[in-house]
Amino acid sequence: MSRSIKRRPYFAVAKRRRDSDKWDKRMTHKLFRHRANTLLAKHEFEVLPLRFDEVRSEWQFSSDGPKTYHDDATEKMLRK
Repeated sequence: MSRSIKRRPYFAVAKRRRDSDKWDKRMTHKLFRHRANTLLAKHEFEVLPLRFDEVRSEWQFSSDGPKTYHDDATEKMLRK
């Protein structure tokens, strides 16, 4: 069990510790399905999106923003 500890904790900027990109991922997937279904109904098979990046980039997620960190961030975490 010595390896069960996460050696390098995930440390994301611009969001709280327990937040995630779940809402952004759900909206991206919803937009992807909407565009795909609309284009399928119009029989436009050549322009169908194949990846989520073609619909919305992950750089547009709400977690991408100013460099703010949570209050209990140690100096060691800020260097990683």
